[in-house]
Amino acid sequence: MGQFVPLKVISSGEQWQQWASKYKKEGSGIPIIYVVRADGEQLYGKSGALTGGALPQMLAAASQQSGRVLSESESLLLEKCNEAAEQALSENLYLEAAEALAPAAKIGSLGDLQSFAEPAMKSDELSKTILEHALSELKEVEGKLEDPETVFEGVVELVQAREAYLIFAKAKEAIGVLLKQVSRDKAQRALLKPAKVLVKARRDARLPKASDKKRAEKGFGLILKRYGDSSAAAIARKELTGLNPASELLAVHTQETATSIDAEELGYGQEQVRTWSDSSGKFSVEAKLIEVTEQYVRLVKESGKEIKVPLKKLDSAARAYLESRQ
Repeated sequence: MGQFVPLKVISSGEQWQQWASKYKKEGSGIPIIYVVRADGEQLYGKSGALTGGALPQMLAAASQQSGRVLSESESLLLEKCNEAAEQALSENLYLEAAEALAPAAKIGSLGDLQSFAEPAMKSDELSKTILEHALSELKEVEGKLEDPETVFEGVVELVQAREAYLIFAKAKEAIGVLLKQVSRDKAQRALLKPAKVLVKARRDARLPKASDKKRAEKGFGLILKRYGDSSAAAIARKELTGLNPASELLAVHTQETATSIDAEELGYGQEQVRTWSDSSGKFSVEAKLIEVTEQYVRLVKESGKEIKVPLKKLDSAARAYLESRQ
């Protein structure tokens, strides 16, 4: 009986008419016994008292169809998650909605909690809405990965999806397929690192504490420093400016960019990608020359990442090429 709420229905008046039109019974005598599941589904409806072991047997059979019983703490957790997810969805923030529901995954499979309690059914409904959007979003990501103009955007959205949507089995499967695709492509694989830093910085920027904002600022600044004038750096610059227009990290990168412009004016702006190797033969990289100093060459890889190689370590072919550029 701990799984049931006993109610007495008075068989007269308007309320009884509403009840009797919704829930049917077998027989015409009294008393009438009904069992109605939490979602309103009728499991039993017959006239006549159940004596002896008949009543507990009927209740045991009904409980098998009644779904999982939630504890009070589970109900409270679901209510909290649902409220946050609904708020996010009202603003079309699907990633945030998925993150809001994530703690509920420890209760069961989201979208199929196998409970007819109101909070569980609400959670399932929200999960299905988010999952439908996630699968549609991943289809769009697949298209973006095939277009050189949108490939970095696609990688960023894939990383975001992995952060938020792995709580859904179907989304997890689709994300796995796309991640394998990216990992097999050398150029796309190189975009994963800046994409991860960008996604983390964005997440920190959304948090309320000043320390979180500062951490986000450092994340955006790290992209500016490591990835030069790449697509990742352009996005990071824009978002860092929105977060803190007075950030010193913006000023530092402006100086670095000015150095690159000076290098272009010196004749390195039209360089093509070529192979650079060291004298040992162990180091080799495909990159474009952007600056030469007395001690090193500064190169930028196709991924947008900049590297510095000491002149004394370059092989004879690389040195001969540099001499021809003078």
